[in-house]
Amino acid sequence: MIILSEKLARERGVAEVLDFFERNRQFRRDTWVLVARGDPRDIMEVPVHLEVTPAQNIMGVVIRQKLSSRFSVTRLGDFVRMLESSGAEPYTAIVEAVPNTAFSSMSLRPGSTGPAPSHNIRVTGTAVFRRDRLVGWLNEKEARGLLWVRGEVLGGPVTFSLPGARGEQKLAVEILRAGRGGVKLEPYLIGGQLGMRVKIRTRVNLTESENLEVDLNNPAVVSRLEDQLAGAIKEEVVACVTRLQEEFRADTLGFGEVVHRKYPRVWRQVEKEWDDVFASMPVTVDVKTEIRRTGLINRPLRPPQKQEARFKEGGSSGGCFAGRDLHPHHSSAGTASG
Repeated sequence: MIILSEKLARERGVAEVLDFFERNRQFRRDTWVLVARGDPRDIMEVPVHLEVTPAQNIMGVVIRQKLSSRFSVTRLGDFVRMLESSGAEPYTAIVEAVPNTAFSSMSLRPGSTGPAPSHNIRVTGTAVFRRDRLVGWLNEKEARGLLWVRGEVLGGPVTFSLPGARGEQKLAVEILRAGRGGVKLEPYLIGGQLGMRVKIRTRVNLTESENLEVDLNNPAVVSRLEDQLAGAIKEEVVACVTRLQEEFRADTLGFGEVVHRKYPRVWRQVEKEWDDVFASMPVTVDVKTEIRRTGLINRPLRPPQKQEARFKEGGSSGGCFAGRDLHPHHSSAGTASG
């Protein structure tokens, strides 16, 4: 993997550095490119326990977080292709060393299992480039919106809320199918202005429900859950598009490539000023979800409603054991009358 410093990416640009890796036959095009928030030496000096080298430690972190489809890690070949394209800007994941909340001086005592590291390596966002310079970050929510549009969501959980009598309660689903086959970008031209329709289709399984009023046997309830989930996914996409258009003016979504394929003549007119055209382009998002399975439990787990037995000393009214001898083998002299 190649780790680029934030300072280099912001001030100098990454074209010169990546040109060396692209030309050198010792480096494969599927090598990961990452951006380090802060000094890369801080990341490389985080101690490792199971892995042999810091690079293997970082690779393990990236693989685990990539499976959740929350942050995008771009390979060298794809990064260079986007860098050379006039219709898509590069992006990749951010790594940094964050304080370890499990660190304690108690672990330094003799006989302990070993000192916990003071910092851990985490993937904390997505770096957005314009040309070859870093212009900003996308947070977790915005980064997944980028992955939805790019067709790179291959799995992972999605959490959303459902209003109920007891307030907002959360539900969680596991993504089954999305990817490139679940996303369709449709550019259109109205009155000389370009626009984009983003259509997303995905299938999920319900994995967790906190709402005790949800009856998963009712098709109307399941349809309502699908609408709420579609709204949560749409919110992620809209947050990403808004940030890229209004703040960064960087088309990491690849809208320019789609416009080029459908309207080549129009693209030749707007190619040199695509940053401005992209920033003002209206974007509509349409999301449809399908909940395939809800599990073997139709309703969330709840404790049974038990009626507590009440005893009244000295009276027979309301006692559930009234008139019965609780100790039949003993004399009645020591028992209380019910």
